[in-house]
Amino acid sequence: MKLSAIAASVALLALGTSSAMAADGTITIDGAITTTTCVIESGSSGTPDATVKLPTVSNASLAASGDTAGEVNFFFNLSGPSCAGTAKMHFESASSPVNLVTGRLTNEAATNPATNVEVAILNADGSKIDLATSSNSQAVPIVAAPGKTRLDYFARYEATGAATAGPVETHVDYTMSYN
Repeated sequence: MKLSAIAASVALLALGTSSAMAADGTITIDGAITTTTCVIESGSSGTPDATVKLPTVSNASLAASGDTAGEVNFFFNLSGPSCAGTAKMHFESASSPVNLVTGRLTNEAATNPATNVEVAILNADGSKIDLATSSNSQAVPIVAAPGKTRLDYFARYEATGAATAGPVETHVDYTMSYN
C-alpha cells in the first residue's frame, strides 16, 4: 500500500513537471505531392543515366590549384504529357564522392589514380554547382508537351594542386524536382 502511494506520487510529479514546460515556438511544415512526372533522357544514353567522357589532358594543364581543363557539355531532355512547371536537378552528396569543402567530385579510380584533381559540375551559364549543398543548381522552365526541355551542364577537371598522371573516375547521383 505504502509502495503504491509512493509510485502514484512520483507519477503525478512527473506529469506536473512535463506540463510546466512551455513551448518556445512552432515548426510548420508545408509540402506538396504532384502528379507531374517527366521522362528523363540523358543525351548520352537516352535513359536517366548519363556517361560523361572527359578528354585526356596533360597534367601540365593542371599544374596549380584552381587550374581547369577538359570542359565537356552533357545534357538531359525532359518530356511527357504531364511534364510541366520548372525542373531543377539536385545532386546527392550523401551517396556520391563529394569533397564537402570544394563542392566537387573526388577521384575514385582504383588503380594508379591521378592525384590533386577533382571534377566540377557547372550549369549551362558556366556557374559552378556546389555539389556538397546542390546550391546554385539551375532551375529550367519546362516546355509544354509535345516539346522537350533540355537541361545543359558541363563537367571539367579542377586541380587541387599539381596534378599527377593517371585515370580519373567518379560519379554523382541526382534527383529531379518539379515546381
